[in-house]
Amino acid sequence: MKNPYTITALCLIGIAFFIKAGIFNALLLFLLVGAIPGTSYNVPALGMLLIVAALMWIILFRLTALETFEVRTRKYLAHKYQTRRKSAPAKKAQRA
Repeated sequence: MKNPYTITALCLIGIAFFIKAGIFNALLLFLLVGAIPGTSYNVPALGMLLIVAALMWIILFRLTALETFEVRTRKYLAHKYQTRRKSAPAKKAQRA
């Protein structure tokens, strides 16, 4: 299942399904115009601006800030572990 050809084929089939079913057009209309699919309602321009800005902020936060916090935490724990090992007394050689 991890074959790259299988993954590529599944992605292409999924994209073709979205295009054929009209899901791609409905999503594009929602993002560009604010037209809610299946209804005659439209989201106001300010509402769409806020939705898109919030989504972009969430995605960027997930990609940048959380990764930075994780790297800093790893460095802190590695430093803490190294200083603890250095300050620990040396083990005595055990006699049999």
